[in-house]
Amino acid sequence: MADEYQKKYKIPSLTTDAIVLRRHLEDEYHDILLITRGNYPHEGKLAFPGGFVEYGEEPEQGCLRELKEETGLNGQNLELITVRGNPKRDPRRHVVSIFYLVTVDPEAEPVGGDDAADAKFYDLKDIITNHRNDLAFDHFEVISELILKKYNDLYDINCGKLCLLGCNNINPKYLTVSQSVDRLIEKIEKIKISEINKLNQFNHQKEEFEKLEKEAEKLYDEQLNNIRKEVEALNSKKWKIFEEKVKKLRELKVKRVKIEKKIEIVKKSIESCEEKQGKLSFGEKIKGFFMKREEKPEEKKVEEKIEIKNETVDMNENKVNVFFKVKDVLNKTVDDFVDSTKNYISKKKTEKNRKEQIEKIKKITDEAINEINKLTQSVIQQSKELILKIERNEFK
Repeated sequence: MADEYQKKYKIPSLTTDAIVLRRHLEDEYHDILLITRGNYPHEGKLAFPGGFVEYGEEPEQGCLRELKEETGLNGQNLELITVRGNPKRDPRRHVVSIFYLVTVDPEAEPVGGDDAADAKFYDLKDIITNHRNDLAFDHFEVISELILKKYNDLYDINCGKLCLLGCNNINPKYLTVSQSVDRLIEKIEKIKISEINKLNQFNHQKEEFEKLEKEAEKLYDEQLNNIRKEVEALNSKKWKIFEEKVKKLRELKVKRVKIEKKIEIVKKSIESCEEKQGKLSFGEKIKGFFMKREEKPEEKKVEEKIEIKNETVDMNENKVNVFFKVKDVLNKTVDDFVDSTKNYISKKKTEKNRKEQIEKIKKITDEAINEINKLTQSVIQQSKELILKIERNEFK
């Protein structure tokens, strides 16, 4: 009876196909299980594992059977995704296909069998983007519908070829007007929420930027004030040091004048002795000279150890004890002078000895004056260099 009915009426053939997805471990995307067809039609192209439902077999059972035969994987938890029945979708005859979403063991690896030349998992995003024309039948449209129903948030943003508006990848006749409107509204709402989130994020970033900008300005002002205070303190310290150095230079100048006066007194005394040598013997002249020094307090000071405060001038990190050297020169001069005079008195008073002793005393005095003049010139030169260095702001 059934055979006669089939002969009398043309009945479409029924097939089932299994859609198997495996989620990536590192992100939210998926791999999709596809076979390489080994027979006509679309030989060599990619397709879902599936085939014709056998007589007396439930479509779900046929789907799991074909999955096992073509990939070696055991499926479970079938979920109906869509039914396709376009009479021209299969070049052999009118075929109606039922597509189920099926889960498998994520650790299992497929092996091609039966009508499948090969079977393996492919990156779904890569298939959508780059391999649309490599899919057999209308399986790309089925993938598009699957994404719109279950993974629209994930793939319609990241794949430029999948969108609800103006996209040729999805056949509009498989969506009703109500579905299209609902999906359009849903998409607009998602875009609106996304833009609001972006705006809120932008406002938050703007507030953070303004906060950082104020903190930077505050920090800049604080650092600038600190630098100004440091510069003012440094300038004040430099001027203080400069004033101290100038004061010391003035004191050195005063002491130098005093020493020069004492040298002039000694020199004049010797010249006075030379002028009177026609009237007095040399021994009497020497005795008279020392008597005068004993009577005059200012001349007596020359005979004593000259006590001068130890003053130093710092120039290029070399310490020059100027006045200490002057003191030594004067003391040595006086000592040599006294020794020479005593030697003369103790010796026989002859005209020759007298002249030699006078020449020796003059030589000692001249050498002392020359040495002190050299030290004086050194002090003047170093003072000028110090003042020039301070004016150029090179003083440390």
